[in-house]
Amino acid sequence: KRYFNAGMMLINVKQWKEDQLFDAVVLKAQQNVEKAGKRLSHHDQDIQNILLDGKVLFLPKRYNYLYNLDRQSLFKKQPVNESYENQMIIHFAGHAKPWHSWVQQWPVVQEYTALQRQTPWKNVPVFSRRKEESPPGSPYGAYGRPIWRYDPVVW
Repeated sequence: KRYFNAGMMLINVKQWKEDQLFDAVVLKAQQNVEKAGKRLSHHDQDIQNILLDGKVLFLPKRYNYLYNLDRQSLFKKQPVNESYENQMIIHFAGHAKPWHSWVQQWPVVQEYTALQRQTPWKNVPVFSRRKEESPPGSPYGAYGRPIWRYDPVVW
């Protein structure tokens, strides 16, 4: 059985609305919480895979190239997977993201930043591990954890 990554999906929004998929995902999530012994490890992604089984078209991996700025790379001060040049969509999987201050020196992140400067998110600051190291305007919650928020953009 094939499993898709919910980090990059092309969605037929009209069909999702007709099928009331959002409501189905919420219901399935509530049912999962009620069954304490049956926890889903990837939450919404697992639920979408259950509900959309047999209704998904899988694209070649170059349209969802998983790129990890992972812990091993952090210690080496360089990413372990620099072969991203021929990919169409780079999906930064894992905990470290290109908007984190500690990965800004890597070439793939510098390319990401150059492209980000051409988007409506061009003024969003990078996040630091510690509140006191973050640029002014970086949103932080309790214990210095960033508050992730995305403003809606109309194209």
